[in-house]
Amino acid sequence: MSQSSLAKENNLGQILVFILILAVIIGIVVLPTISAQDAESEAVRVWFANLTDGDVVATTFQVQMAAEGVTVAPAGELVEGSGHFHILIDSDFVPAGEVIPRDDLHQHYGQGQIVTELTLPPGEHTLRLQFADGAHTALEGDQYRDEINITVE
Repeated sequence: MSQSSLAKENNLGQILVFILILAVIIGIVVLPTISAQDAESEAVRVWFANLTDGDVVATTFQVQMAAEGVTVAPAGELVEGSGHFHILIDSDFVPAGEVIPRDDLHQHYGQGQIVTELTLPPGEHTLRLQFADGAHTALEGDQYRDEINITVE
């Protein structure tokens, strides 16, 4: 083999080693970052923070609402990734894309409240927490909903 052929093989070998090292770096640094971003975007959830399914409560009781992966903000502006809570009392969830009605069974917390007090008659009740955008439009997906059954004494 000539020196020219050996030099070309050596350069080719160095290029292949460089590509291999680059691929390892991408696999170690870049891909986990992409996976973490995907996980963060999927980590959206809303829930009743102080109540669990099956709780027994007094006629008047406090409700704490919590959210992860979204910003709780007052109604009005449409800002991606933000919205506010609604508590639906003994009512089904509002389908995604529809405006949540304003009545006794659909409590709006459009000031960005995360704590409220409810007064319900004695008996069994289903509370549904639904997150909506700044225009009170229900968002798509179970991550924007929580449901519990309580007994009021």
